Amino acid sequence: MQNYVGRPGKSQVLATSTTSAQSATTFNPETKVVRLVATVATNVDFLSTAGAATLYLPPNVPEYFWMNGFTHVNAVVASGTGSLYITEFTH
Repeated sequence: MQNYVGRPGKSQVLATSTTSAQSATTFNPETKVVRLVATVATNVDFLSTAGAATLYLPPNVPEYFWMNGFTHVNAVVASGTGSLYITEFTH
């Protein structure tokens, strides 16, 4: 049986570095779930600036999050640079 998270919608790529960055485009109000895939170890936060103590995403592992009204994602890496791939899903 497949898990259905919704219909894929808008996607964006967030360049990540050692300074917290916020997704450039506000999520669609109809977005229920987002899929995040980081190319390097990344910390993310949906409410404020991302830092070392925020949610950890391992590299190249898709993670799904229920949005519940969040409009952006913030991301930071410990060293170097990377990319955070963001895909929105609606029902």
